[in-house]
Amino acid sequence: MKFILLSFQRTGTHLFRRYIRSHSQLDCLTEWYFIEPEPESLMEVINNLKDYQGVTVFGKQDGYDDMPMELPLVILLRKNKFEQALSHCLMNWRWEFGDNIEDHFLDYKEVQFMDKVEIDLIDFKKTYKYCVNNTEEILNRTKNCSREIFWYEDIIPKNQEGWIANMPEEENKRLCNFLGVEYEPLSAISKKVGRYNTV
Repeated sequence: MKFILLSFQRTGTHLFRRYIRSHSQLDCLTEWYFIEPEPESLMEVINNLKDYQGVTVFGKQDGYDDMPMELPLVILLRKNKFEQALSHCLMNWRWEFGDNIEDHFLDYKEVQFMDKVEIDLIDFKKTYKYCVNNTEEILNRTKNCSREIFWYEDIIPKNQEGWIANMPEEENKRLCNFLGVEYEPLSAISKKVGRYNTV
């Protein structure tokens, strides 16, 4: 079975893909437009997927027309839109001031923020609205599809020490059941980095 991990920025797709990849039968590719060599279309990527393999697709208001909605959709969203918008703004802040954004995704590397970060209130409000609208759009556009919805706040570890993140058991079982594979505890090498003290 092929599947799509449907989400959008700052919802935890990096962690979720690592969970999926830790299963002995599953794999999930990164965002389709980052795959090398660069594919001509999303359908080219999907046609080349193997069984029990998926690809990450970021939904957007005009981006559903070419997506094969008949494939099973693993949907990852975020409940707390304030935190999601803040995460967007902080990422943009790092790009603007030349911080190496790739550090955010490296294992075993702490990223230090300044003690105080200022973000533009108008940009934040626009980003917040974007997060709310995109979530609603994904839910509305996929309501008649074969889908399983996961929320970032439910898939992050309840307790984590060190770098090994374990997917909470209930969500773990839901994912395995939906993708039609045997249950295995899913874990990822991941840690929340890029913390901020004052915004």
